[in-house]
Amino acid sequence: MEWFSKLFGRSGKAKREFPNLTRGKDPLELWNKTGELGDGAFGKVYKAENRETGVLAALKRVPIQDETELEDFMVEIDILTECKHRNIVDLYQAFFHDSALWIFIEFCAGGAVDDIIIELDHGLSEPQIRCITHQMLQALECLHTSGCIHRDLKAGNILLCPDGSIRLADFGVSARPNKGQQQKKRDTFIGTPYWMAPEVVVCETNKDAPYDQKADIWSVGITLIELADMNPPYHEMSPMRVLLKITRSDPPTVELPHKWSKEFNSFLRKCLTKNPETRSSATELLQHPFVASVSHHKPLRALYQEVKSEVVELVEELPEDADITTQEEHTETTVGDRGHTAAIPNDIGPEPEPMQLAKGEATTPPQVTEEVRLSPPSTPEVGPPPVMIPEDPSLPPIELMAPSPAGSTSSSETNTPAATPRREGGGAKGEGYKYGTLSRVRKFKVDGEVIESRTRRIVDMKANKTLRDNKKYQEMRKGDSHLLKRMQREEMKETTEFYNRIKVEREAQEKKVEGERQEVERRFEAVSDAMVKKQKKEVEKLEQLQLQQFKSKAKSLKSEQTRSLKLYKEQQKDEEKLSLKRLESSLPRRSESWRCRRPNLKL
Repeated sequence: MEWFSKLFGRSGKAKREFPNLTRGKDPLELWNKTGELGDGAFGKVYKAENRETGVLAALKRVPIQDETELEDFMVEIDILTECKHRNIVDLYQAFFHDSALWIFIEFCAGGAVDDIIIELDHGLSEPQIRCITHQMLQALECLHTSGCIHRDLKAGNILLCPDGSIRLADFGVSARPNKGQQQKKRDTFIGTPYWMAPEVVVCETNKDAPYDQKADIWSVGITLIELADMNPPYHEMSPMRVLLKITRSDPPTVELPHKWSKEFNSFLRKCLTKNPETRSSATELLQHPFVASVSHHKPLRALYQEVKSEVVELVEELPEDADITTQEEHTETTVGDRGHTAAIPNDIGPEPEPMQLAKGEATTPPQVTEEVRLSPPSTPEVGPPPVMIPEDPSLPPIELMAPSPAGSTSSSETNTPAATPRREGGGAKGEGYKYGTLSRVRKFKVDGEVIESRTRRIVDMKANKTLRDNKKYQEMRKGDSHLLKRMQREEMKETTEFYNRIKVEREAQEKKVEGERQEVERRFEAVSDAMVKKQKKEVEKLEQLQLQQFKSKAKSLKSEQTRSLKLYKEQQKDEEKLSLKRLESSLPRRSESWRCRRPNLKL
């Protein structure tokens, strides 16, 4: 009756005891909620602090309606308890209190990687993606060795720590072995549509085609595209259409494959192989040249410091004879080496204070010590230049790594593609237009070196109000991006709930059809039994009649045989008498004396 309880919100099961769950104790006696981090798929996420040790944690509070629902969430708790790894988020404690599940997990100060991409407004560099992928595969190797499947890999479930390490999180829809119910889930449609493997989509209609840990590898490939292009493939489509696209189309790739290294594209192809039998495993991918050479997390430490630093926007007027065909460029420079950073504190904690740039600072860019990526000019447009358009989110940044002590960085370490930007200042330089450079600068410190990340754009200086309001506009745009991300999560949540409702209704219909089928079978069996009994009675009746006829016939035959035997014996006696008479008549006559003695003789 599990389908009945899910459909009507009731359960007839008794309370189960879970060894990894604490009941009957208020978690707020041990933990203190210090703030709200955001909305999760099933409830609010808070920042909490342990009252005794001061350890920070992320608190997920999930309302629970019944014991069946609690069992579903216990999968995540059991996996986090059993699978301990440096790249899997750590579980501190789990409570069931006040009709809610309280899960305290490791707090990662950098937050989710998808939020970092939104904050920076560009995709990640290849060295950053390489570091994330290497650690993600190590976490998956641990999970897959234990027989678990994550089933919801994406940038939103990858958390960044200040030391450059990442944590895999959100195991709410994961599957674990050695339980019949969880083994059954591997034949179910579950996950987020954009990151879903083809075999997971197919299993919704074909239960004879289950999937295994290779489904996570496909999600790894989609996550790489998300990190590079800021969005997963087909993000402009609705989730329903994406499901058809995944199964019918060729494997997706990044928007500009030629801008990425051969190792990156080769790794992506191995992840996005539609046939799971030939798709590489996590252990095999760890030997791939794209991630095999990873030995440190410096690019991710730089990413953490960059996202925590403050953005300063500077505007500089261009000379009239300046070339404006190049609309955008990204540079990253070292402001000072280890011998000239005394003014900057060395104790950078998990929440570093952002470095301020004075408004009067010179707007001329410093000497570039790393490769500068210039995007090709776009076709000039006809008409007056429009107001400033927001930055193109598809532009990835320059690789955030400090140069070597010699002050130089190889081009292979800064292989960051740049897509063609949208035009902000109109077409070619026209009469009556005045152009300037809008620079967005971030300063941050990594391993004792101060890095300056600068993005420069050519804009129309006449759009003074737009330029003055640019910061406000960018903040509004970031807010809109976060709102869009939240709406996408809500849409995915509603899609999952919709599929769950469909599943429950389908199970109810299947149960109803099964009940009707069983009722028809029972009626058929009853009619069949009645017919068999009737036939049996008729057969028994015929057998009785046949037996009676047999007995009667046997009796008549016996009587007839008796009469025949009696008649035969009488005939024999008569024949004997007749034979004696004949014999006597044939013998010679005796004397009278002989006749007198004859009766005494025995013939």
